[in-house]
Amino acid sequence: MSKQGIVNWRESIGAEKADKILRQAAARGTATHAICERYLLNEENYIKGAMPANVSLFKQIQPYVDKYIGKVYGVEIPLFSDKLKSAGTCDLFCQLHGINAVVDFKTSIRPKKEEFIEGYFYQATAYAMMIEEIYKVHVPTIGILIAVEEDNLQFFIKPTSQYKQTVLQFFNNYRLNI
Repeated sequence: MSKQGIVNWRESIGAEKADKILRQAAARGTATHAICERYLLNEENYIKGAMPANVSLFKQIQPYVDKYIGKVYGVEIPLFSDKLKSAGTCDLFCQLHGINAVVDFKTSIRPKKEEFIEGYFYQATAYAMMIEEIYKVHVPTIGILIAVEEDNLQFFIKPTSQYKQTVLQFFNNYRLNI
């Protein structure tokens, strides 16, 4: 959603309700992320203490992780880039379908239209570029897994080459405008 789209949404439902929705979404995402992280790190009690709704979201993700994710190189990896002059934390760097990939976990109440989540692809590509810069390995693929409360999991796989130029432009423009 654009900045103006967010402003319009907040105005249409009111700031208090918007803040509540955002807090709930952040809590849902953080809790589901934590389960994914513990599962990928092979922790025995990875769902211990988790709320049933968050376990349900994770249960959407788990079959895809089990089927398509091979070698796990790192979970919750802190990254930086001298080239992009940026930093962040990557959810998962792994082999996806046998190919090096950055995978990002998301949650949502409803399914997302692909054209509305371009930012997710840019974010994952930026992480892939940081991994390439730091570790000198090629990361040709990104994957976005969205666990959806009112529907089924969405799984988007994209080539990083599709987004790299836009990511570079974004960071260059950002630096010029600060």
